[in-house]
Amino acid sequence: MKALALALALALALALAACLSACAGVALPREQLTDPSALLFNGYTKPEVTCFKCHNGDAKGTMRGPSLEKKVATLSDSKLSDAIHKGAGFMPSFKDKLTDEEISAVIAWLHATFPKAPAP
Repeated sequence: MKALALALALALALALAACLSACAGVALPREQLTDPSALLFNGYTKPEVTCFKCHNGDAKGTMRGPSLEKKVATLSDSKLSDAIHKGAGFMPSFKDKLTDEEISAVIAWLHATFPKAPAP
């Protein structure tokens, strides 16, 4: 009976892991990207920087991470920089993986990709 319960728990854990990995984002094709920050976000410049895995290559989110489409417009550069430096929620810190200049460039790219809506 104990062996059956252990086997079921293992099967459930494997199924959960498979589901979570299936919800991962996909990098946009390299040949579609011209902006250096888009290349960085999509893991082409630094393989250890994998923003796309949670936010998708277009930054519109996955089951793992939220869309940045609306978030970017509501957060200041300093809040975005803090989130990238320190991490936020389940997001890990990237302070040891990105320079301040790279973080600023990614933030500028995000603002260009998702500009604030014009005031009515």
